[in-house]
Formats: sequence, structure tokens, C-alpha cells
Amino acid sequence: MGFWSTLTDWWSELVASCEGQPASGTHATKNAAAIRASDDVSGSATVAVAESDAPSDDVMAERPWWRPEGALVLQAPKLAKPSEDATGDANEAAILSALESTLNDTNLELPHLPHVPHQVLLLTRRSNVGMREIAGLVSQDQVLSATLLRRANSAAYGGATKVTVLDAACVRLGLRGIRSFMISQSVKNVTLTVGSGRSKSRGESLWRQSLASAYIMASYADCFKINTDEPFLIGLLHDIGKVVVLRACYDAERASGTPVSDRLFDYVCQEYHELMGEMIADHWQLPERVGAIVRNHHGEMNSDEERATDYALIQLTDATVSLLGYAPFVPYDLLGLAGADYLQATDNPAFRETLELLPEVIDLAMHDS
Repeated sequence: MGFWSTLTDWWSELVASCEGQPASGTHATKNAAAIRASDDVSGSATVAVAESDAPSDDVMAERPWWRPEGALVLQAPKLAKPSEDATGDANEAAILSALESTLNDTNLELPHLPHVPHQVLLLTRRSNVGMREIAGLVSQDQVLSATLLRRANSAAYGGATKVTVLDAACVRLGLRGIRSFMISQSVKNVTLTVGSGRSKSRGESLWRQSLASAYIMASYADCFKINTDEPFLIGLLHDIGKVVVLRACYDAERASGTPVSDRLFDYVCQEYHELMGEMIADHWQLPERVGAIVRNHHGEMNSDEERATDYALIQLTDATVSLLGYAPFVPYDLLGLAGADYLQATDNPAFRETLELLPEVIDLAMHDS
């Protein structure tokens, strides 16, 4: 059963069993201020848009989420470089210069994969690896073990019976599922362990945005019957370079004693996250197809290119992440994007079904992860 089919069946069963109860995670609740403290993360900004620009709850109740009110755009505005002349803030100019120097350093220290996930990923490359061997390695990390068991018992994996031992959990996930899980937990670890205060909040936002991107891209890939094992990982990792920017900003704040503004953080992410992502892709030895997207996913889509389908999915995913409130709101014309045209989305009945159920399903999937 495909990823989207599994989640759709799960959502239908949940609605049937909870009839009359409000859904927990619509676009409106994601944009509301009163989100649970553990989930109060809005996503890393690639473009700053005032909260008042987002559609109201009443408007969203009348309009589909993929068709926001007002003038629509096909791409986010490109952020201008903050300058001392424009802002009158010499501290910001100095911090930007320090950040550029750090991120252009060929000896820049990159985040490492945590030990156990790294060893598991190496193990899964062997042709004769057994699930018991993988389970034994995972058992060295109690938190990772508990999380893997929870994932195996989640509705997204369609388990009819609860598994309580790691061997059975690994069998249920399969090698591809284990790889995705280990990389997902690694991204979560390196993102959420950066700094404190403002940096911690940004890390939480980056993680939530990355996870939403993973589920959304996997859903779209299943909708378009794209037979590949990697959409989840591409969605999860395509912006991984922002983690390096996050660390650099945290170090700059400690060195200067001056907070890095959201505007400056957004601009540096815009300019450097693909380059930093390329460095991480090489450092972590990511699959070549995933690494290629991490290195360049904001270029113009050419239908003749080998990876045009990947670019189309990423474009739809990034716009959807914004429209659903996992990143700052931008009024994208989702159906007018080049990616939607390339995938012939408007001619695909499954795509409309996906759009209608996507907000609730993705919200539940993320809470189940």
C-alpha cells in the first residue's frame, strides 16, 4: 500500500471513530498563536511575510487552502541583502560579515551523524544484514529504541497488531523504512540541539518544517504514482543546509553578544543553504539522487533534465509547506506553478483528493512521528 493510501485510510477511520469532534491541525490552527508549547514552531523563514497578510480563519473556512484570497504569486520574493546604509545598524553589518566569513571557510566544521544512527546506516548497506543485527545496534540507545517502536506501531505503518520488541519493529519498517527513520532522527538531533533561546526556537521551527516537507513530498509522489523510495528523504533533507546557518548564527550571537535578527537569519539561509547542504550531503554520504537535490533545488525547472520530476515535487512541496502554515505564509498560486503543470496536476483526480485531505493527514502524521 502506498504512503498516501495508508494515510488516507488512517484518516478515514479516525474521522469515522471521532465523528463530531474537531480536527486537530487545520491550516487555521497552525497559523493561530495558541499552539501547544511543544509544537509552537512555525518554520524557518525564506521570506518574511507579516502575519496580518495571511488569510483569516473565516476566509479559509470558505476557500480551499490551496487558493488563498488576494493576489497570488508563483515564487517567494527574493530577500535583499541587509546593509548598514539601509538599516543604520552597524552591528548587523558586522555580524553579516562574520557569518559570510564563517560560511565561506572551507574548513567549516559540519554537524556529524549521531553514533548509533550512523552505524545503523552503514549496516543497512550490507547485502546480508539481518534485522536482529540492526535491532541489537539500535538497542544501545534507549531513546532511539522507544522512538522506533512508536514509529512501527504508528498508523502510518498500518500495523494491525502492536509490536513490543525491536526485532519485530525493524521487520515492520523494512530496510528502506529503517534508513528513513535513522536519517530523520539524525536530522532532528542535529537541528534541535543547537544553542538555546532564539536559536533553540529556530531549530524547532527548522525541524518542523523539514518533517512537514518530508510527509508532503511523499504524499505528492504517491499521488502521482512516482515509484521511488526517496521522496520522503528529499523532502526532509533538501533544506538541511539551514542547520549549518543556524549553528553559525548561534556562534555569532555568542561571540558578539548581539542577537541575529530574523531578517538576517532568513537572508543568510537564502544565500547559503544550498551550498551548506551540498557540504552536508557529501559529509553524510547521502544517496546521490538525494544529494543532487540538496545541492540545487531552487534552479529553474527544465522538463528535459533528468531530475525535472524531483524539482517539480520540491516546488509543490515548498509552496504547500508555506500555505499550510509550517513556514511563513506566502500566497502561492499552487495550481499555477510550473511544477503543477509539469506533473499535469490539474488533470489528476487523485491530486484533488490529496489536496482536500492533506492538512489533517499531515498534521496527524507529524504528531505520530
